Order: sequence, then structure tokens, then C-alpha cells
Amino acid sequence: MKGLACTHLIGIMKKQLHKTIFPPMKFLEAMDLFSGLLNYQGIHVLHWIKAGGKKYAHGAITPSKSMIRKVATQLTAFASRKIPPMFFHTESGKGFEFDMKHFLQELWKATGKDKLAKQQPTEVMLTADGVMLSKNLNIVMMGQKEMDALASMPLITSAEEKQQ
Repeated sequence: MKGLACTHLIGIMKKQLHKTIFPPMKFLEAMDLFSGLLNYQGIHVLHWIKAGGKKYAHGAITPSKSMIRKVATQLTAFASRKIPPMFFHTESGKGFEFDMKHFLQELWKATGKDKLAKQQPTEVMLTADGVMLSKNLNIVMMGQKEMDALASMPLITSAEEKQQ
């Protein structure tokens, strides 16, 4: 197959693959889940390979760094509306935190634990870890370990719903 029709079909296939198999949100999710293994620099290298060593790769199936950053900005804005961060100043600079009651309410809604807790006793298992990266940069992260088999995990549940 040659000519204009072939070029047009390839363009349609690339757009469809970009939309269904390689959307920017999937790359952002992978960057989050596999921290350190995939980052913006890795995306840049993929596009450099696609472009044959040139700076830009037009018509790539995978999203560009700027497309992924745009989705990250949209996701941050959405999350900030759901669970607004509270900013404050410390001796070494700025900080932020979340209202834990509001955070846990949103988390319970997302996992279905709010409905589950009305039917049976349930628990919250939280983990916390922190690191001092420099004298002015400290990071404390927290996560929930899901122990209730009947609770759903939002990322897994939404992926399964899309497949059906």
C-alpha cells in the first residue's frame, strides 16, 4: 500500500494509538507507580530516538514531555479542588499540608470504604516515611495500606471499568 491513502491510514492509526494505548495520563501514572524508572528525561530520550537524534519528534505515538506536564498540571488542579492544600511558612521555607479528616473522607469515598464501614467494622492502616534531602528540603510521605478485601482501589477499579 502506497501513496496518500497509506499516509492517511497511518495518521489515523497513530492518533488512535495515542488516544487509547499511549495517552499522557497513562505515562503520568507509570511515572508515579514506578518512581525513578520512568521520568521526563526518559520521555525525552524516547522522542530523541523517534526523531533520529533531532530535537523534536513530530507524529510520535507516545506523548511529549509538554503533553504529560499539561496533564500533570490539570491533575494537580483537580486534586487541589478535591483536597485543598494548606500552605505555611517555616524557618527554612514554605510548606504545605492537607486536612487529614477531609483527606481520609475523600480516600474512603474513592475506595468504597465509606459504604463498607456502614456494614462492618473496618480499619485504616497508614504508613509514613520521611527524608531530609537537604537542610532546606524535607519530604514526608504518607500512604494507606488497604486491608479490607471488599474495598476497591481507585486506579485498578477505573481501569477494569474501562475494559468492560
